[in-house]
Amino acid sequence: QNDSALLGKMLRIDVDAGLPYVIPPTYPFVGIGGVREEIWAKGLRNPYRWSFDRLTGDLYIGDVGQNAWEEVSVGPAGASGMNYGWNTMEGASCYSPSSGCNTSGLTLPVVVYPNPSEGRSVVGGYVYRGAAIPGLQGTYFYADFFSGWIRSFRLAGGVATDRRDWTPSLGTVNSISGFGEDGAGELYVTSFN
Repeated sequence: QNDSALLGKMLRIDVDAGLPYVIPPTYPFVGIGGVREEIWAKGLRNPYRWSFDRLTGDLYIGDVGQNAWEEVSVGPAGASGMNYGWNTMEGASCYSPSSGCNTSGLTLPVVVYPNPSEGRSVVGGYVYRGAAIPGLQGTYFYADFFSGWIRSFRLAGGVATDRRDWTPSLGTVNSISGFGEDGAGELYVTSFN
């Protein structure tokens, strides 16, 4: 929440317009004293893999929690200056202070799960936009590094719907490190194993 530091932020810069980079004047924090102008969004703890939905432009972020909650947050296409809550919030719960925190102006996650009972480190993925499995169009896939499960949901009106755990059909995949998307929108899962 410290706007003079780049830690815990998502930055957006233009590396083609100047050296070392340029911050366009339309960015959300340009011209505000004491605020780093590179900041595009803030309130992130440890975003581990993020992606844009290639159809809608929405931004999906897997954000690793401190010790109680893992989360997936979504920023609508074109939105800037979002505050995802850390360290006021961890997931959808107050962190500092531990109760009665002020959530006004915060963008809360669309999915949370408890750490360690369901996992310990969320791995953000992609919204499926491939052609091989038409029924999965618009489904966002994500995983947990330690638990090895893969889950999904669809976003409808800012709410996670059609939530599914793929473990019964896929089993667990140890040490999932990320997802990939090819030119046709098909998805891949990578593992350190």
